[in-house]
Amino acid sequence: MPLYAALSYDGRIVFDPPVPGDAAIMAAVNAHQRGDKGFGRALGPTAAAAAVARFTAVGYAVTHDTRIG
Repeated sequence: MPLYAALSYDGRIVFDPPVPGDAAIMAAVNAHQRGDKGFGRALGPTAAAAAVARFTAVGYAVTHDTRIG
């Protein structure tokens, strides 16, 4: 049974040009992404890797692309 899932956030953030305070913004975004979305604590930027690991563990063939669009 095929499954297509597109997760648009994997924890990578690029600030150009970098300025003081970027680390605080990144921490706040990641904290939000890991917050409770109504189903318990979210995986945030680790969601894609967790999905690949789970599907692989139960025998699915997984194609995973990590290119930044």
